[in-house]
Order: sequence, then C-alpha cells, then structure tokens
Amino acid sequence: MLDSEIEKLRPASLGPVYEGMVVSGTNLDKVVRMTLRELIWCKLIGDNGVYVNFGYDYYMYIGSNIDMISLGEPPQGMFYEEMESPYA
Repeated sequence: MLDSEIEKLRPASLGPVYEGMVVSGTNLDKVVRMTLRELIWCKLIGDNGVYVNFGYDYYMYIGSNIDMISLGEPPQGMFYEEMESPYA
C-alpha cells in the first residue's frame, strides 16, 4: 500500500506514525486497528518485557517475562501456550 493510501485511512487524530513512536491511550487502539487492517506493521513493546507482535489472520502474539501459568486460567475464548513469538 502506498504511503498516500495509508495517510487517507489513518485517523487524523493519530498524527504521523513513525518508528520508535510512543503510543498510549486512545492512540494505542488506533495503532492496533491499523495493524490488524494491514495498513501498517508494528511491534508494540511495553514495560517489564511485555510485547505484542502481529501475525497473519489476525493473530496477536502477546508475551511477557511473567510466568503465565502463575496467573491462572485465561478468559473464556482465549488460550496461551509457552512459546517464543515468531516475530520476536
């Protein structure tokens, strides 16, 4: 997709999207939506080793340094497995 096409579809309130951008609040939702719509590609990195990588077919790889098993069962409709993201 051309940069001009992305700019037409990017919400005006988001401002320019660039590598190393700090994303929070409502902008986080906008960036995730743009990524899932394949308008942009990004890898989100947070504090304490938390990350979100996006794959094909709406896959999101969410990881952290936390032992997920210690958190208990995930919400209904979600599952987790111990693995390294293919996009890490």
